[in-house]
Amino acid sequence: MIDNTSIELSFDITGSEFDVPMDEDRAELFRCMYESLAGHVYFAESTTKAVSAACEILSSIRANRVAISAVRNDILDEIERFCQQNNIELLKPPFGDNSAQAINEAEVGISEVAFGIAQTGTVVEATRDDATRLISSLPAVHVCFLNQKDLLLSLHEASSRLQAIYQDPKDRVSVTFISGPSRSGDIEMKITLGVHGPAESHVIVLSNSES
Repeated sequence: MIDNTSIELSFDITGSEFDVPMDEDRAELFRCMYESLAGHVYFAESTTKAVSAACEILSSIRANRVAISAVRNDILDEIERFCQQNNIELLKPPFGDNSAQAINEAEVGISEVAFGIAQTGTVVEATRDDATRLISSLPAVHVCFLNQKDLLLSLHEASSRLQAIYQDPKDRVSVTFISGPSRSGDIEMKITLGVHGPAESHVIVLSNSES
């Protein structure tokens, strides 16, 4: 449900198929859709700028504890350095036996998603352990990194990606579709953010040259 939001999107149709938008158009479509669902999207031309965007979010909410999953090593190193300089406790794999409680006490969860879907404003996370999955669902703020080359146009395009993720039947995988912050209409039929998950959701898109 989207209130007080108007978005005009158009695609040329040739025959019975949609023309696929260019990367920039697809990225802008994703931004429009994700932000219409109360999420936040940032575009980063370099890893340094991507990490800077994440660190600005941590500073803006004055985070004291951050939980991070298995992101790229260069991103992890920079975030770890920032947390050390600012006396922020950083939880990272392996999390140990009390992972759920520790992650729940973090103000921010940081993860890297498998791919995004532009038409629905969705990021798709594939995790192989419960602790990593909880990083995007327990903290009040979720920040994720998305490679622009992994930004798909439609759910139809995503089917082959999902098949590849589930290719090994012995691999225990949980797939989560995230479209903005957690939303609930249970209380007096009014949309409330953050009742069953993050109240803030941020996506940092790394350009194709950096992803």
